[in-house]
Amino acid sequence: MFGQQQQLVKLAVSIENECHYCSAIHFTILKNQLKTDESIVNAVRNGKTLPDAKLNALVTYARTVVEKQGHVSYDDIQSFIDAGYIKQNMLEINLITTLKTISNYTNHIVDTPLDEAFQPEKIVFQSA
Repeated sequence: MFGQQQQLVKLAVSIENECHYCSAIHFTILKNQLKTDESIVNAVRNGKTLPDAKLNALVTYARTVVEKQGHVSYDDIQSFIDAGYIKQNMLEINLITTLKTISNYTNHIVDTPLDEAFQPEKIVFQSA
């Protein structure tokens, strides 16, 4: 999993974990560097269904891994596989989720200030 897919998973996990710092960074990368369609990026940002079915399955599975703390169901797995992914992709999402959760939690603890370059994409979470 590379590029856009990887960044979409990182954004979805960071939003689920309510990390203002990482969310803004991944949103900016998707929008400015990877030129991802704004409807896709905004759907992830707002917790909505993505207009692309395969990418929606990717993001939905990533959100589910976080929400269920890794205890995904057979139906969750089957929906992901039915969308055209393979079990290796599930493991990649697990690794990305682990990495992002550590960095998200670290940013929560140290309250990392958002760099000026990422201010336009700042997300304010209700729990903050």
